[in-house]
Amino acid sequence: MKKLAGNLLLVIGAVMVAALLAEGLLRLIGYSSPVLYRADPCCGASLRPGAEGLWSSEGRDYVVINSRGLRDREHSLRKPAGSLRIAVLGDSYTEALQLPMEQAWWSVLGRELERCNATAGRRVEVINFGVSGYGTAQELLTLRHKVWAYDPDMVILGFLTGNDIRNNLRELERDPMRPYFLLDEGQLQLDDRFLSDPGYQFRRSARYRLLAGLISHSRLLQLLNSVRQQMKARALQQQMAGAAAPEDGALLEVGLDNLVYFPPRSEAWEKAWTVTEALIQAMAREVQAQARQFLLVSLSNGAQVIPFDAQREAFSEKIGVDDLFYPDQRLAHMAEEKGIPYLMLAPRLLDWAKANDTCVHGFENAGLCGGHWNRHGHQVAGELIAGKVCDMLPAQ
Repeated sequence: MKKLAGNLLLVIGAVMVAALLAEGLLRLIGYSSPVLYRADPCCGASLRPGAEGLWSSEGRDYVVINSRGLRDREHSLRKPAGSLRIAVLGDSYTEALQLPMEQAWWSVLGRELERCNATAGRRVEVINFGVSGYGTAQELLTLRHKVWAYDPDMVILGFLTGNDIRNNLRELERDPMRPYFLLDEGQLQLDDRFLSDPGYQFRRSARYRLLAGLISHSRLLQLLNSVRQQMKARALQQQMAGAAAPEDGALLEVGLDNLVYFPPRSEAWEKAWTVTEALIQAMAREVQAQARQFLLVSLSNGAQVIPFDAQREAFSEKIGVDDLFYPDQRLAHMAEEKGIPYLMLAPRLLDWAKANDTCVHGFENAGLCGGHWNRHGHQVAGELIAGKVCDMLPAQ
């Protein structure tokens, strides 16, 4: 027994030494994958107030979440007198963990609007409510439960066609820990079954908060947690790809869905589009009912704006589609019909990318031309959105 105990102690000691060495090595090479999110009764998940850490899986930036759970600087609830306050809603493109927030499109928007004649003499304040993974349902709930406290003059919805439509239907998204909306005789009804999901309840527990705290302070635990999340995401991706009919094409860009480039080919996709359009219309009505301005902006998927014609055409041929702007054009038709101000970015980003022979998506540490916007994408998008907003503002 003494020998067995001694051997056990040696094994434990060796494991601890190996863990310490691994921890030191990960810190030395600058690895970090911080826990930035927490369970949220409004939206399933939200950014964790005060969380911070180095983000390096795509791009690189030391991320700090403010005291109210926004990837932004601190903002007072009370709007400063004589200011123009804009709230932006969106997903990971708006959250923009991949680069310093001074380079994010909403920061560019704020700076560009300082030069707009309609803002002369007013301070422009843009507040970022973007959270990775959010669909339109969560963005509508964010508007209702979080945005109005800041009394914005304008609300901008950054819409990503690549996954926002899928995000809005339970049977396509297959994520039980988020809210959805159902259409009942044309009326949106909240489906908040996630509140009773065991996984969600665990994330609300003291045990999970303790675990998240430990992970936040250990690079080794962050690595193990990142591997676990990637394995889970890969399994879900394979499951979703396997569920698609062969003629629908494979999911070629991680996190995005090629079926958005086609008119709905199934009842589920028809429902997803119908619910999504109803959510956008509800958001526009609620903003306009508050006598504020609303702007819908469709962003871009990497495949839509590859500056190299041969690569872009090869993608289109592989999935069997002639027009990669179908989802953006469908939104444009809906917006025109319902009188919703709308800006379509993808074709204009493609023009810039081709003119400058430069990708507006992608990073050297994660592949060029795919993934999220890089600094070029954010800069051009911010400038284009600022031009649209400036035109919408009443003259002073």
